[in-house]
Amino acid sequence: MNGLVGHFVLIVGAAAGLAMLALWSRRTIKIKILALTLTAAAFGSAYFGLTNLLSLPKPVALEWLQRDADDATVLASAVQEDVAIYLWLQLGRSVEPKYYQLPWNRDLAEALQKATRDAEAAQTEVRMRQPFLETSERMEQVFYAEPQKPAPQKQQHAASPQVYRRPSN
Repeated sequence: MNGLVGHFVLIVGAAAGLAMLALWSRRTIKIKILALTLTAAAFGSAYFGLTNLLSLPKPVALEWLQRDADDATVLASAVQEDVAIYLWLQLGRSVEPKYYQLPWNRDLAEALQKATRDAEAAQTEVRMRQPFLETSERMEQVFYAEPQKPAPQKQQHAASPQVYRRPSN
């Protein structure tokens, strides 16, 4: 959340300045020009701040809309020891994956690595149970390799197989 707080303070300050200047804008042209300048600063700050946020991971604690998700597919992950666990998740039937950040936890990182190895061996996907549940509230395994799907059963024909017989002379 490095730039988020700074951008928020700048936008709120610019908006408060505009509100204050709007009350006094009938005085001089200089105040009107200052109001337009502050408005431009607010727009520029909002634009650059929000476009910067598009590439940053969302902390799982701030996810409210998908809070009830039971399962998610882990499309990719990156672990930075003592910093965070970064996950690219596909939730439910959503087409777009989302980028999330879990707080650093050695047990979660090891479970993720184990599930990744198991999924590679079984040629399946890594799944995550209740991705937005607090770590302290977890009672079960978080990451797991999706079980391998059974091979489709062969269809048996009701008729007996035809045997080719060579005609005799």
